[in-house]
Amino acid sequence: MTYGVCYAETTCQPDHDVSMSAIKSAEQRDVQALGVRTRYVEAGAGDPVVLIHGLGMSTASWRANISPLSGKRHVLAVDLPGHGYSEMPRERYSLEFGVRFMDALLDAVGLARVSLVGESMGGLVALNYALERPERVARLVLVDSGGLGREVALFLRVLSIPLLGEALIDPGLKGTRAVLRLLLHRSNWHLITDDLVRDVAAARTRPGNKQALLAALRTGVNVWGQKTEFVLTARLPRLQAPLLTVWGAQDGVIPVSHAHRAHQAAPGSRLRVFDQCGHWPQMEKADQFNALIDEFLQS
Repeated sequence: MTYGVCYAETTCQPDHDVSMSAIKSAEQRDVQALGVRTRYVEAGAGDPVVLIHGLGMSTASWRANISPLSGKRHVLAVDLPGHGYSEMPRERYSLEFGVRFMDALLDAVGLARVSLVGESMGGLVALNYALERPERVARLVLVDSGGLGREVALFLRVLSIPLLGEALIDPGLKGTRAVLRLLLHRSNWHLITDDLVRDVAAARTRPGNKQALLAALRTGVNVWGQKTEFVLTARLPRLQAPLLTVWGAQDGVIPVSHAHRAHQAAPGSRLRVFDQCGHWPQMEKADQFNALIDEFLQS
C-alpha cells in the first residue's frame, strides 16, 4: 500500500497489524481531533462521505465497503475515540462530546460538508451530528442505528452492569468470533473468516479499548436499555439532511421496529430492510448495500 500527500496537521503512519488486503487503494492516517490521536482510512476522490462504526468495533467494520464506495467519491472511515487504533478521550463520552469530536475531525482533514453513514453506535453519533450541525451534513445513512428506541439486546444490558461487564468481555480471538456470531445472521456466518476475526480482535485487544467500550456503552445503556436521553426519534421531524435507513430484518442487537419508527418520523426518508440479515448489512449484504448507498448519495 502506498501513501499520498497527507492533509495539513496529519501524519502518515505505517501499516498497523490489521490486514488491509480487503481494502484496496486505501491509506491509513492519524490526525489530532479534540486532543485525541485519531486513526482513519481514506480512499477515492470526489464528494466526501464519512463511515462511522459501531460500539467496540473499528474501520474493519467497513472492509467490504470502502473500496466499492470510493470509486466515485472520497471515502473516510474513522476509528472513534477509544476504538480501533484511536486514543481514548480524556473526557466522558456524551452526545455533546460526539458533536465536538466530529467538528474537530472534519476541520482537521479540511472537510466543510460531508455525507455520513453510521452503523449502530456510529449511527447515533451521525444522527445527533446531523441534527446539531445541519450545515455540515449533506446526506445521512443510518445502518441498524442506535438512538431510535430503548430496546437493545440483553447482552448489552448485562454488560452495562459494573464488574459483570469487565468479567464477561473477551476481546481475544475466541470472544471476537462469538461477538461476530451475535452480530451476523446465522445464514451469513460463513463471512466470519479467520482474517476478519484477526482484524477485529487486533483492535479490540489494544490497551484501553476494553475500558473504552464499557465506558461508551454505560454512557448510553443501562439494564433497562438505551437511556431515554439518547433516544432522538422525537427530533427526527427537524432533520434537514435527506435520510436513508438500512436495517437487517433479523437484527438481534437493535430491533427492526426502530427502522420503521425512524422512517415514519422523518418526512421524505427512505427505508430498506434486508431479509436474512442481522446487525451488519454492510457486510452481510455487501453488494446490495454498496449499490444502495451509491445510488442514494448520487440521487
